[in-house]
Amino acid sequence: MSTRDLVLERASELPYKAFTSADFLDLEAYKNISKALETLQKSGDLLRARRGVYYLPKKNKKFGFIEPPDIDEVAKAIARQYNLNIVPSSNHALNMVGISTQVPSSYSYITDGPYNEYMVGNIPIRFKHATKKEINGLRFKNLVAIQAIKSLGR
Repeated sequence: MSTRDLVLERASELPYKAFTSADFLDLEAYKNISKALETLQKSGDLLRARRGVYYLPKKNKKFGFIEPPDIDEVAKAIARQYNLNIVPSSNHALNMVGISTQVPSSYSYITDGPYNEYMVGNIPIRFKHATKKEINGLRFKNLVAIQAIKSLGR
């Protein structure tokens, strides 16, 4: 089986919807994986959300267009790529908890890594540095709830 086929098969089996070359390094060498991802993207089997982050195209059944990537999944893929822990913050956390029904125009996360901003199309994903104490030690749902409460008390 070719590297291209292995990558495509694994991509369809992964529990997450966005992925990077780091998610396939147990299959082949980095250069081979990168080349396979590039080939799959050129053939249309995969779409590129941003540099180094890919997703499987999903066609909208009702309208027939290809859906954009899930921004939360892209953020998680970026975090895996750089070995970061992330937790949604501000309006994004409010939306996830259900306090707000507004969909955020930019997605903010606190991270144990450096401050950074990534663009997916025209949507910014912001990683804001936080202490390890703020991110580790609690369940993910609890951390999101804490971030939502913090954003209410601005």
